[in-house]
Amino acid sequence: MPQDNHFYKHSNNYNKIMEDKLEEQILSKLRKCLTNLLEHPEKEITLNTVLESDLGMDGFDKYEFAYRVEGKFKIKIPDEKIQDGLKTVKDYSDYILSKKTS
Repeated sequence: MPQDNHFYKHSNNYNKIMEDKLEEQILSKLRKCLTNLLEHPEKEITLNTVLESDLGMDGFDKYEFAYRVEGKFKIKIPDEKIQDGLKTVKDYSDYILSKKTS
């Protein structure tokens, strides 16, 4: 049995590494989308970036960004998420990750 436990420990580490790598890839693509839309320096966009207050996004910008994200990641984002639920880059990353891993 101890060997089985060892396997699960490595398996969990591997899953964490793969999830972190996927999150990095998602962040990179989100940065590019935001940079192309807003002409904001990519290096200043982090997971903690707030779309409205940090980037000055208005309602139109939020929908345009969501549209680009939907196309890039082949997902659908409901209107209520765009309006009220997805406020930071991390919110978008988590939402995309949940859709890609479900």
